[in-house]
Amino acid sequence: MNTEHEIDRLIRLLDSDTLDANAMGAADAQWDLTALGREADVVAPLLLALPNFGSFAQLCAIEIFQQLQDTRAIGALIDLLAGDNSTVREWAAGALADLRATGAVPALRRAWETSKARGDAPVRASSGACAWR
Repeated sequence: MNTEHEIDRLIRLLDSDTLDANAMGAADAQWDLTALGREADVVAPLLLALPNFGSFAQLCAIEIFQQLQDTRAIGALIDLLAGDNSTVREWAAGALADLRATGAVPALRRAWETSKARGDAPVRASSGACAWR
């Protein structure tokens, strides 16, 4: 198995509405990428794909970053705080807390203020993360 090709295939599956010939969906791809990430670099190609992902694939990627505890994801997670999807923003904030990204505090504060202005302000705080409605 060519690991790079397998990683690329799994990343494509994260954002796919269809199933491949092996009937593998996004959840299975997420599981496999997390497992592969313990032995190979899945974070770098995932970071490249992240800006083009839909919301569900972004959520899968956030969970991979959390599981792998890879601080290279911090910048991308900060970028997700400015997105339109409130769940993605909430999960990104939680991942930043899990990664102990103290440098993200100003971005988290901006996200909080922006959400309040939009009318979807955080409704609770847990584990150092803001949760949006």
